Formats: sequence, C-alpha cells, structure tokens
Amino acid sequence: MPGTYVPTLVGLSLTIALLAALAIGLIDRQLRLKTRLLEAEVARPQTERLRAFYDVLTYGVLVRGPQGLLTYANRAALRLQPFAGEEIASGVRQPAGQLYDENGVLLDVSRYPSSIARSTKQPVTGMLVSTRDGDGEETWLLCDAVPAIDPTTGDVGDVILSLVDVTERRRIERALRESEERFRTMVDSLADGIVLQLADFSIATCNASAERITGLTADQMLGRAPRPEGWLAIREDGSRFDLRQHPSILALVTGKAASCMMGVESAGRETTWISVNTRPLYHAGAKRPYAALSSIMDVTDRVRAQVAEREARQAAEATSRAKSDFLANMSHEIRTPMNGVLGMLELALGSKLEPAQREYLHVAQRSAESLLEVINEILDFSKVEAGRLELRPEPFALADCLGAAIDPLGPRAAQKGLELAMRVAPNMPPILVGDSVRLGQVITNLAGNAVKFTEHGEIVLTAEIESVNTDEQEVVVHFAVRDTGIGIPADKQSLIFEAFTQADASATRAYMGTGLGLAIATRLVALMGGRLWVESVEGKGSTFHFTARFATRAADAPMALDDATSDDIRGMSVLVVDDSGTNRLILHETLVSWEMRPTLVASARDAIAAMESADKAGKPFGLLLVDGYMPEMDGFSLVEKLRENPRFASATVLMLTSADGDGGAERCRALGVAAQLLKPIKSRDLRAAIVRALGRATPEHGPAPVTDVLDARSAHPSRILLAEDNQVNQMLAVAVLERWGHTVEVADNGRAALTAVARERFAVVLMDVQMPTMDGLQATMEIRAGEAHTGEHVPIIAMTARTMSGDREKCLEAGMDAYVSKPFELEELFGVLEPILARRAAEPTSLGEARRRGRKRRHSAPVPGVAPFPREVVDATALNGAVGGDRKLLGELVALFRTEGPRRLEELRRALAANDAAGVAAAAHALRGSVGSLHAKRSFEAALAVEQLARSDALQNAHAACATLEEEIARLERALASFAGAA
Repeated sequence: MPGTYVPTLVGLSLTIALLAALAIGLIDRQLRLKTRLLEAEVARPQTERLRAFYDVLTYGVLVRGPQGLLTYANRAALRLQPFAGEEIASGVRQPAGQLYDENGVLLDVSRYPSSIARSTKQPVTGMLVSTRDGDGEETWLLCDAVPAIDPTTGDVGDVILSLVDVTERRRIERALRESEERFRTMVDSLADGIVLQLADFSIATCNASAERITGLTADQMLGRAPRPEGWLAIREDGSRFDLRQHPSILALVTGKAASCMMGVESAGRETTWISVNTRPLYHAGAKRPYAALSSIMDVTDRVRAQVAEREARQAAEATSRAKSDFLANMSHEIRTPMNGVLGMLELALGSKLEPAQREYLHVAQRSAESLLEVINEILDFSKVEAGRLELRPEPFALADCLGAAIDPLGPRAAQKGLELAMRVAPNMPPILVGDSVRLGQVITNLAGNAVKFTEHGEIVLTAEIESVNTDEQEVVVHFAVRDTGIGIPADKQSLIFEAFTQADASATRAYMGTGLGLAIATRLVALMGGRLWVESVEGKGSTFHFTARFATRAADAPMALDDATSDDIRGMSVLVVDDSGTNRLILHETLVSWEMRPTLVASARDAIAAMESADKAGKPFGLLLVDGYMPEMDGFSLVEKLRENPRFASATVLMLTSADGDGGAERCRALGVAAQLLKPIKSRDLRAAIVRALGRATPEHGPAPVTDVLDARSAHPSRILLAEDNQVNQMLAVAVLERWGHTVEVADNGRAALTAVARERFAVVLMDVQMPTMDGLQATMEIRAGEAHTGEHVPIIAMTARTMSGDREKCLEAGMDAYVSKPFELEELFGVLEPILARRAAEPTSLGEARRRGRKRRHSAPVPGVAPFPREVVDATALNGAVGGDRKLLGELVALFRTEGPRRLEELRRALAANDAAGVAAAAHALRGSVGSLHAKRSFEAALAVEQLARSDALQNAHAACATLEEEIARLERALASFAGAA
C-alpha cells in the first residue's frame, strides 16, 4: 500500500539517522578517550621527570587545586609540612597545616599565601609564616605563591607554592637583634657620647649621651641633617670652629686618628666644652675607612677648673711679682746710696789716714757691707720666690770655686782662733760645668754660718763624688761643711731652713742675720738638682750636707794644672807640721796624689825629732810645710830654731798661716821662708808655691800668655774706620788696633760712617751693628749701594754680641764680609782682620797715601798684671788679655766707664719711667757694650735681659730685671772704685 509505505519509510530513515548519530557520538567519545589516553601516556614520562626534578630541590614545592586541597608536594615540602602527604591522599584539608604570621598570630585561611594568590590572581612573594608541630616547635617559612590562570576562561586553577626554611636565619636574626638591643642599651648607658659617621660623612648612629652632651637630638644629628639655628661650635679662644676640621672628618679623609676640644653653644644653655676623640674603622684588607667612630666627653667641669686654676695662678703670680718688685725696688732704693757709701769708704781708706781715723772707717765699712749683705739676701730671696732666679752653667774648676768662696772667711776664722780647712777628693773631675757663682753662694752661706756660730775648734769643707753617670756625662757631688760650734737642737733642725727663721730669737739677736740664708741656699741647691740637710748635736757642732749635679767635660778635655805632676817633685820627701789632724789628713792626701812622700807630725818638737832622724838616715826632707800657729812652740819659733842649726839652716820652708795682718809676712821674710800660704790651703796654690820654692820649672799647660796677640805687629798696617757709638768700646778698640800698628778713625754712628767712607778710602771698616741715627746694617747696605756705581768694595767686619740665632746671617746678607763677637777676643779679631788686610794690601790702591793722612799712632807699653777684681764681678784674666796688661789703658777704661756708666743707667731709668721701650732697649744696649768691654759677664747678661725684654715690648717684666742690672752695675762700680783707689 503506497500510502502506508511512505510514512514507514520516513520513520525508518529517522531511526537510521538517529542510530548513525549515536554511532558517530560513540565513535567520537572513543576517539577522544583514546586521544587523552594517548596524551597521558605521552605526558607520563615528562611528569615523572618533573617530579624527580622537584624532589631534588632544597626548597619545598606544593600545588593546591581549585578546591584549595593539596594535589602535589615534593620531598622538601613533605619534610617541611608532614601533613601534606595525608591531605593529598585523603583529599581533606589537615588542621596541622595552620599558619601563623611573623608576630605569632594565627592566620585565617583567607590570608594564606595560596588564598591571597587565588583571590587576587596575583603572585605573592616573600611572605613569612610559621608552622608548629605537636611540641610547639616553630618552623619559619618564606613563601611564594603563583596562581595558574586559564587563558581562555581567566579562572585560577592550581596555585603553586614554594617554601624556603628560614628557621635558622630567623633564629640568627633574632639573636642579632637581641645583641644589637643589648649593645644599644649598653652604649646608651655610657656617660660618653658615641657617634658613628660613615664614609659619605653621614651620621649613622648616636647614643643618648651624645644627644645630651651636644644639645642635639638624634633627628638633628643622623644622616646629613643641618645643625639647628643658634647651635655653634667654638674654639678655646672663642673663635668659630671650622667643622671641616672635626676629628671625624679628618679621620675619614686622612685615615688617621684625630682629636680636639671645642665648645658647643646653643640657645637656652651654657657653653658645653667637649673633647672629641675619633678613630677610623676599616674592613679587612681595605685601604680607606668605611666609617669613623667618635667618643665625646663632657669636659666642661675640667675646663672651668683649669680656667679657675689659671686665674688663681695668674693672681698668685701677680701677687708674687708685686711682692718681688716691691722688694727689688726697696732693695734698690737702699742699695743705691749704700754703693756710694762703700765707694767713698774705699777711696777714703786708700788715702793717708791717722790710725784712729782708719779704724773708724773700717768699722763704717764693715757695717755698710753687713747692711748690703742683708739687702742682697732680701733681693735673692725675692728672685727665688718669684721664680726668676736661674742657673748659668759654665765650666769651672771646683777647687778654685770652693777656695774663692771661703777665702774671705779666713780672717774672721783667724780672729776667733779657728782652723778653716778644705778638702776636695782626689778623684774629683778637674773641670765641672755648672753655676759656680751660685755654688759659691751656698758654700759661703754655710761656711759663714759655721764661722759665726763656732767659738773654738775647726771648720772643714769637703767635696766628694757621690755618683757618676758616664752615659750622661754627669756627676753628683756631695758637699759637707762641718763645724765644732754651738750645734742645733733636734726640734729646730727643720725650722732653720724656713725663711726669716733661726734656731731661736736669742741667736738672732746674738749673732744677727735675716734668717734668709739657709732658705735661699735650700732653693739654690734644689735648682742644682740636689738637696740640703743638717746633722747636729747641740753643744758639739753641726754638719751641713748638700748634693749638687754637674756636667763633666769630655774625656779628651785638657787636664787642669792640679792633675799634672812634674817629675821634679815626684818622689820628694816632705815634712808636714800641723797640730790639726784634719789639716794633716788633707795635706797628706794632696801630697800623695802628686806622688810625693809626706811625713806627718803634730808639734814643733816632733818636727825637730823627725828632722834629726831623717838627717841621720841620710834622707833629709826636701821640703817643710809648717803651720804658723801651734801650741807650745809655733811655726815661726820652729823655723828660728832650725835656722840656728847649720844642718837645717838651708831647709826649704812653706809657712801655713790663718791670718795675714799680724806681721807674719815680715817674719817669714826675715826667717827666709820661701812662701807664706793662707789657710784654707788650696791645692793649686800649694803646688805652685812648691814649684816656685824649689826652683822647678812650671809644667807647660794651658794657653800661651794673653799678651802674645796684643804684642803682635800687623803685617799690613792700615787705615781703619771704627764705627762704634760706645765710648768705652771706642777707647779699647782704638788702643788695641794702634798697638797692632794701625791708624784708626772713629765714627760714632752709621751716618758718620757713611760720610767717612765717602770722603776717604779705608782698608777695612769695623762696624757696630746697633748704633743711633743709623745702625750698622743700614749703613752697610747704603755703602754697598754706592759701590755698585763705583765698582769698589771696602771690607766691612760686623761687631756685635752673639745673642740671637741668625745674627751672623743678617750681617752677611746686609753685605758685611766677616763677623766678630763683642766683647771681642783679641785672637778672634786679629785672626779675622789680618787675612782681609793681606788681600787688601795686594790690591793696587793708594792705600799708602791714605795711611799718610792718618793720625799718629799712640802706644802704651804693657805693664804685666792688673789689679785683681772679684771673680764673680769681672773676668780679670779676660780683661787683662783685652788690655794686654796695660795698666794705663785699663785705668782709662775704668775712668771712662765710671763716667759713662751712671749716665747710661740714668737714661735707662728715665726711659723705663716713661714706658719708652725703644729708649730702654737703646740704653741697655749701650750699657751692655760698655760692661762687655770690661768683661763683666753678669752685668753684661743683666743688661742683655733688659734689652731683650724691651725689644719684645715686655716692659711690665723689665722693672725687676732693671733692679738686677743695677745690682750688678753697683757691684762692678765698687770693684772699679777699689781699683781706682789702689791705682
């Protein structure tokens, strides 16, 4: 049936189509399944390789799926998170996987790294979390979480996490932090400020003390913060401190430690003084510091204390200066008329007088000298108290110094019947270097006290070596002055060394004195590097000891006369007759040191017996040393008795006496005594007397006589210009130059010298450097400027004192040809002058005509020897050499100075009163030149001190120096007055 067939066919077609579609779908699913299986099969090896790779990583790797469950964990992750395996296997999140933040707070799951990455679709890096096991032990993890985003849908699938175990690092960081906190606490507790500054000059750290001390907060210091307004660093003098010179900056720039002190000023607080000490810090092997560490100390209290101390010291010094100036001025006001009194007494005693008149004048003289001694002690004490007394070291012979110190005491000791003896140890160096004048002052004081407080017995001065330092060429000498006087009570032995104090008031009245002598001696001894002490028994006597340190001359220095022993006296037998055991001991020691053979006896009767015995033995004594005053039979009676015996009549006798004013000299001449020596006997005098008495030749030691140079004749007598403003120096120089055969023209200033050189051609010019109107340097430069046009050249020799370094160079730079010092030594002047004149004489000039125009030379024949001067006032040997023993020339120099000196001194006083520094310097310079020509060393040095103070504008300190100068000039005037009276 057609109609029925058609629908059936359509339904069948639909069924077939459905079956076909179903079949196709099944086939497609099978194909896709096969494809996935194939892809899985292909990917399995790669996944396994990735797993193997992840398992060897040291950090953990986790994968959380879309539901937040773990789907993968490598071995490191399983070790760090043991719960991960169970979660992967069960598909259930484990509570053990709870995380805590770095503060220990439990994190909500939404705050886990994986949750944050999933919700934000952004990687999470460096998130620090911790986990805890059942025992509460923490494991710290540094987490990164990376979401895997489907590129087609934008959905997050897996989240991959990486876990790094930072537990150990966390522990180290915590320990380091705790250590830093402890260190910070410790640093902040320090009283000193601590500041660390880096190489870029920024401040990295500072402690609380640094803030407190500097007045700056940490914010104001750290980094490169500018200092606040009103904050200022200052120097000690009040000027602003340049912070570029801050020790921390210097340490960073130079790499060396640095320090300084500065003041810190800021608003609302007083100045704080700080001491900053900085040292650079280096990394190992680095050449430049990476930082500088400064410690800051508050030294405000110390600075204030120093300021207070300085002000107190200045006040004390001002008081001391005022006291010293008062004492000096008072002493000066008294000394000035006293000098006149003593000078007039000296002159009066040199005239013809009745015996009673002479006795009256002697009493007045002794009284004036006693008063002057008191004044001098007061002045010396004021110098000591003011710290102005200084030692002046120079070479000296100790035996001579001690002898000169106690010689003036001999007559006083003889009047009281006292033996006065001196012993210097034989091993004593012949020459010492020290202040012989101050040493003599100490000896004179101690020995003078011994004579004053001793009524019978003896006084013995000894000097022995206590220690020797060969490396430093120094020797410590132990001096002792022993007497048999009244002694000192034990409870007063320390008191006597205090100023204005004696053992008791009655002694002061009975024996007079200021009580200053021992106080001054104590300080002088301290200046000489020693100490002074006393040993005494009341009623039996005292021994004053002191030590002093001296330099010694080099081993090759010339030997002193005492150390030379002539073969003519070596081995000679000597009889020593003296009732004093001390004198016998000293003489025995001295004679043995000269290799003589002494025999010692204590009385005249024993001496006669010894003479008899020696004569019978055929070994008579070649020499007798006899004490003039002995009990029973004195020395003069002994010699009379010997002269009566033909066997002993020709004996050579030296008489040793304690006084020279009792007719002893006449008795010695009458008895044929070879020489009379005054006690205390000095070894040099004794030896010279022995040599003369025996007719032996004096050993040839020491320099040639000083008159040799003066008596020389110049090989080139010439016309010389002397430019010198000082009349004393003019007279001396003219006399010396004319003695050498020269003619001399004198110009008294540089301007006059210029005129003379322009008018006449001189062979040489002797130019004083310091003169009025125009000084020698300026005159020389103008002479040389004029010669630049003429082509001539007159030799110019500078004459000035070598007082300042560079003086010689200044003279030569000015155009001078040579240089001699003033007061000039004849040998030096002759040695400089002769070669110049020899060269000048060889020049083709009309010098002969110039000579014919010269003045007629005057000549004074030398007279050997000059009147003696006090050793500490005038160097008589040098002065004798300067005038060649010409007593007439010396008299002229003395007379001129006695006129010129007071005038110059008055000029100095007026300039000082007017506060005229230039006038003081000029007057002191002129005075220095005059006393220098007389070889008065102490006066010269005193004038130089005043001149130097004036030239440095220190007139406030010149008054005491002027008082010292006047004291020295007064001593010099007395010595010159004595010479004038004797002449």
